[in-house]
Amino acid sequence: MDNTTASIETFQTALLQIDRVKANEIFEACYLEKESFEDLETLTMGSLENIGDKWEKGELSLSQVYMS
Repeated sequence: MDNTTASIETFQTALLQIDRVKANEIFEACYLEKESFEDLETLTMGSLENIGDKWEKGELSLSQVYMS
């Protein structure tokens, strides 16, 4: 698992646990690593796409999707 995949999974977990502090820490670290908005987009979109896929499969409830 590469660093991007690990970051996406960690960010996704923070979102699903409604851990704003952890999510913010991951988001800031991602930006500060390369100062790239493209990396932020990859992190955010990857996490939200995974959450959406899990909802479609019935692995997450709609309320979890809304809260993330």
